[in-house]
Amino acid sequence: MNSTGEIKMKIIYIILITILLNQNFLYSNIQELERQLNTAQGKERVNILNQISTLLREIEPEKAIHFSDEAITLASTIDYSEGIAQAYTNFGVSKAVLGDNLEADESFKHALNLYNKLKDEYGIASSKNNLGRVYTKTGKYKDALVNLIQANELSKQNNYQDIFCKSSYHIGSLYDKFNDISQALKYYSISLEKAKENKNNDMIISILNNIGNVYYGISNYSKALQYYSDALNNYCSESDLSNREMLYNNIANIYFDLSKFDEAENYYNKSFNIVSQLNDSLSIGISYLNLANIYSKINKLSEAKDYYFKSIDIFKKAGADLDLADTYLYTGNFFLGMKDYHNAEKHLLISLNLYEKLGSLKGQRDAQSNLLSLYLNNKNIELSNKSLKMLNQLNDSLQFQDKNELINAIVAKTDAMIQIKDLNYKLAQEKSRFALLSTITVSIFALILICFITVIIAKKQAQKIKQKKEQLSELEVAMKNFHNLITTDVKDDWYLLGNAILNSGDSSNYKILCSTFDQVSHRLSNILEKYQPQIYFNNN
Repeated sequence: MNSTGEIKMKIIYIILITILLNQNFLYSNIQELERQLNTAQGKERVNILNQISTLLREIEPEKAIHFSDEAITLASTIDYSEGIAQAYTNFGVSKAVLGDNLEADESFKHALNLYNKLKDEYGIASSKNNLGRVYTKTGKYKDALVNLIQANELSKQNNYQDIFCKSSYHIGSLYDKFNDISQALKYYSISLEKAKENKNNDMIISILNNIGNVYYGISNYSKALQYYSDALNNYCSESDLSNREMLYNNIANIYFDLSKFDEAENYYNKSFNIVSQLNDSLSIGISYLNLANIYSKINKLSEAKDYYFKSIDIFKKAGADLDLADTYLYTGNFFLGMKDYHNAEKHLLISLNLYEKLGSLKGQRDAQSNLLSLYLNNKNIELSNKSLKMLNQLNDSLQFQDKNELINAIVAKTDAMIQIKDLNYKLAQEKSRFALLSTITVSIFALILICFITVIIAKKQAQKIKQKKEQLSELEVAMKNFHNLITTDVKDDWYLLGNAILNSGDSSNYKILCSTFDQVSHRLSNILEKYQPQIYFNNN
């Protein structure tokens, strides 16, 4: 019978082997492409450089940039616009991953301009989606919303399901920043539906997590837990350590807020086990902080103190000032609860100074609030009054900031909607002009075609008339000859025949011959009368 520890070690071993195999597969693909580079030239070389950059841009962005630069240089020398556009896209994504949003912005704009010239609507939609993400990060919310909605509409029209899914997701995230819950959930739901259709588990997990975050933000813990659990149990594989750690941590936060500290500790420990395997120092520091908060609630004070100090050491070494400020705040609050006012004041003042440097009004308010409690407990009237005054000022500033952010969000949404309507109106006008021009062009072409067909028909008809005239002329000549024949040779012979009959006397056949001669003479006269006018008419 295996012990629980042995089973856990086997699971960890399987997970690590799976990760290693996935990485080996990825890098074997890259190595194969690099091998092909040895002989590739021209467009083929540009395409391979872009493929390598695409594979590396989110995991090794610095290396991806090297391949993008070479692709841009080579594609420019051979005037390969499609290759240049893709290289700029990869360059932009790499820069965005590195946090250089200005460079990312410029690169995506270069790509967009090229895709516009190429009339590549997929490239246009992708570039606008990328620009929307960058503008969201840099706080240019109006520009972000305009680009994301345009990307969303264009991808929907052309059935670009991947971009439609991503742009819907990013629009949802933007509305989440605006605190527009209904719109955020609407676009997240649209994105989730498409992600499920495409069986994109990574995207599904991310969307479910964000929906859970929305409900967590409004303290709807049952809904939040539902979405976190759905992502964890139905879409997150055992080897997907990053997402599992995130979801464990989020579920633990819910139980912590619900004061279900045993469940919270369980999930925080699951999160901690993963970050320990990954050796991610910042995540380990956050896990220490979370566990310290749990231990402070369940009276494991020694463990809590130990983990707070471990957290502080990690964030100091990493230069993570915001996380460090938060940890000093929690540690100060911990000592305040223990009535160790000296250490409480020391840690709270450090957190306050860090928050001031970072410009975090919320952090300053929380630190001042705890300091006020400390000074009141110490019956220090002077410092209490000073702290209260600062706290009131911070609350006023926060109210102003919140109102200002709300107004900015409303203005950004309004301006974006106006701009989109204006762009759609201009696009509709352009389409109308194009449709009118197309109609005119088609009409002119149809008229030319009709004229051409008419000329051909007229020529054919004229040819037929000419042939008929020739045939008629031949017939007229034949009729004239026939008429002349009858009126000359036949007439003379007929005259002789008549005399011969008269000279036959009382022959027994005389009456028959006379009667027959009269009948034939009458018929010949009728024929001559019938055809003589026709001949003269045609001659005229």
